[in-house]
Amino acid sequence: MKKVIGVFILVLLVFLGTHNNSKDSEKIVEKNHIPQTYYVATSGSDENLGTLEEPFKNIQKAIDTVKPGGTVLVRQGVYQAFEITNMQASVDFPVVIKPYQTEHVTIDVALGGGNGVHGIAVIDSSFVTIDGFEIKDSLVEQGNLLSLNACNEADLAVIKLPTNQSRGVKVEETKKGEQHNVTFQNLHIHHVARIGVGAYKGRDNKFLHNRVHDVGAYGWYMYGDNFLIEGNETYNTNGYGMHLWPTFNNSVVKNNNISHAGKAPCYYHEASDSVKDNFKDGVIISGEKTIFEHNTVSYNQGAGIRIVDVRDITVRNSEILNNEGVGIIEEAGREHVVIDNSKIVGNKAGDVMLSDEAVQVGNIVGN
Repeated sequence: MKKVIGVFILVLLVFLGTHNNSKDSEKIVEKNHIPQTYYVATSGSDENLGTLEEPFKNIQKAIDTVKPGGTVLVRQGVYQAFEITNMQASVDFPVVIKPYQTEHVTIDVALGGGNGVHGIAVIDSSFVTIDGFEIKDSLVEQGNLLSLNACNEADLAVIKLPTNQSRGVKVEETKKGEQHNVTFQNLHIHHVARIGVGAYKGRDNKFLHNRVHDVGAYGWYMYGDNFLIEGNETYNTNGYGMHLWPTFNNSVVKNNNISHAGKAPCYYHEASDSVKDNFKDGVIISGEKTIFEHNTVSYNQGAGIRIVDVRDITVRNSEILNNEGVGIIEEAGREHVVIDNSKIVGNKAGDVMLSDEAVQVGNIVGN
């Protein structure tokens, strides 16, 4: 009997110890994820604690300090660029970077910081939201870089200078599976030398209610999986308005306005180190299983929408108007293209140039 009682007591002690250790572990996890807010102000110091009363000076300092579940609030002013790398937050403990209350915050690539090229770069990170910043290159804004003609050798030499490399924002995956669920929203991106918004691989990213204009190359350059591009305005780009290529898959593009792409006679295509005079379309799409709906594509110097190497692409409830090229044109391999309930009128090189296999339903076509 004593032996049985002894065994019972031993089991009870082990249970209590395990239970307490479990609770201690839970407390440690909770402590590590206590939502922490850090503040940044132009009057601050990176030696400060990052509180409202003692803010950091640079956004990068706050980025390097914040943990999953935390928020960075930036006071009014003009700041250096910043970069977020390997920030693995979660749906329960996301990271948010935004201006304090309704204050206006500008990221100026010309001031340096970050990776030296992008206003904001997010690399191999997840569940990060960037909200409400203006991003520009003040040297581009003050100069005449965007009006230069790359077909002119003297102008091209200026365009290719190392000081003229600025971009707006990018999200990029360099480690498979590490980049997902990043949101860029309510951004104003303008007067940068190259691309406004770039997304290179990754999945489940959102681009919401941004304004992109006056950029030296494409407004958007995107490829990846399961993206949502919604409510954005893009205009006055030297190259394509939206370049959704080469593998833009399982995504939705809706309620966007894309206009006045290809405004430069020629522009410098950095990837091929060559000059282009024909990348002027409002939108180019390549990939599979993507829906393009409730968009307006107008007054672009090339085609409205160019569909290339696609499978299962639907364009519906959209307006493709008054473009210099064809309204909607198909090229190269394509399978199951549907154009549905869209208004395609006033395009100077013709309104529709589609294969016989394309499905057209309920469209208004012609002048």
